[in-house]
Formats: sequence, structure tokens, C-alpha cells
Amino acid sequence: MVARIRVFLVGAATNPAELNQSTTLTYAALISESENEKGAVKAAPLTLDVAKSTVAGTIPLVDDDRAGADYDLLGTIDGAKHLTGSLKSKDGKITGEFRGRLLGPGGKEIALIATLKFPDGTYEVDLLTGKLQ
Repeated sequence: MVARIRVFLVGAATNPAELNQSTTLTYAALISESENEKGAVKAAPLTLDVAKSTVAGTIPLVDDDRAGADYDLLGTIDGAKHLTGSLKSKDGKITGEFRGRLLGPGGKEIALIATLKFPDGTYEVDLLTGKLQ
């Protein structure tokens, strides 16, 4: 039997009409920010190019020992301004997917659910969060 877990985001999604089609948005982002005690791991820029419908950045994941391991994210933005894509660790051993939304007026915040697959076949679900810079 295979266990299935369903995860969802709750928040006030940004109205797609609020985003200028020629806008580039940059967020200070972290994966598993809730584990970041005393700001030990610094947020990194995640860039959304609305005109090109792309998402890109190298974002740290705050792990159990409160260190930051970098993950490359690459994705797309659809017409409803949903964000989807893939991510992988710098060494390429951990891969995954993400999906999420911009939240608040004008896209002041970003939230993505990231599913990571480890070399041993196990999975982990994390949350990427960020604030508009």
C-alpha cells in the first residue's frame, strides 16, 4: 500500500489583474523558514518574470541542523498566475517539484509547496515562503 499525503496552501491569493504583464518581481525566499532560528540562514532572491512567465532562483533550505543547503528552482507562471516547476539540490542528488501562488495585494508574498525526493526513494514536503523586495 502506498501512502498519499495531500498538502494545500491557505491565504488570500493575489488577483492576477493586479500584476503588470511587464513586471519582474523579486522575493527574499527560504524553504522551511519556520526552522530558521534567529535568522541563521539568509533568504535568497527568487525572481518572477511575469512577461516571460518564468520563475528562477537558488534558494536555501533550512535543514534540521539549521544550516542552509541551496536548491535551484526553475518554473513557469500560467495565465491564472499559478507557479509550478522543478527544483534540485546543488549536487543533483535531491530533486522535486513545486507549486504555489502569490499572496496578498500586488503579490506581496509568495508561498510554494515543494516536494523533495531523496536518493533513497523517500519524500519530504516543505514550504517555500518569501516577501517581495
